[in-house]
This record gives sequence, C-alpha cells and structure tokens, in this order.
Amino acid sequence: MENQADLTRKDVIMLIAGAADNFLSLSGVNLQGLNLSKLYLGQAALSGADLSGANLQGANLTSAELQGTNLQGANLTGANLEGAHLTGANLTDADLRGANLEGADLTGASGLTVSQLESMLGTPTGW
Repeated sequence: MENQADLTRKDVIMLIAGAADNFLSLSGVNLQGLNLSKLYLGQAALSGADLSGANLQGANLTSAELQGTNLQGANLTGANLEGAHLTGANLTDADLRGANLEGADLTGASGLTVSQLESMLGTPTGW
C-alpha cells in the first residue's frame, strides 16, 4: 500500500499564499504523488521531503533547498531548478525533459543518467 501525501495541492497553495517573506518550509514532508505543477516553490525548504511520483511539471523551484529529497519518478518536465540545491537527492526515473538545472548543485545526487541529462538539453540519446 502506497503512503498518502501529508498535504493536498490546495493545502500547499494555501501555505504558499500565507508564507511570510515568501519562505515556505516543507522539509521532511510526504508530498508523494502530489500534483504541484506550475506552482511557485522558489527558495522553498524541501530538504528530505518525499516528492516521489509528484507532478512538478512547469514548477518554479529556483534556489529551492532539495537536499536529500526523494524525487524518484517525479515529473519535472519544464521545471525551473536554476540554482537549486539537490545534494544527495534521489533522481531515479525522474522526467527532466526541458528542465532548467543551470547552476544547480547535484553533488551526491543519485539515479541521474546520461539519458536524463540529454533530455534536458533536447539532445537525442547516443549523440
């Protein structure tokens, strides 16, 4: 049986709206499988959160704190992760097509493949 997310999309939107100084802290929270597409999560503290299978398509995660975050199987197509801190994050099977990871720290990130990196650049695998 899969774990259910601790919050709903509506809960997250309400937290974003009420975040003081645009600081959102969801570190360690289970957000597994949640639809967070197109949300502004820039500079959010998401370290250690479970975002496995989450839909983050088109989300803005600029400078987000994602250390040790589980992003296994997450949909990050077109997401902006510029300057994000992904040290030790699990990116196994994450869909990174068209994602922007410019300046992101991927030190110790696991599950990242050449195919995923090429999909961000739109380069066919094997080139």
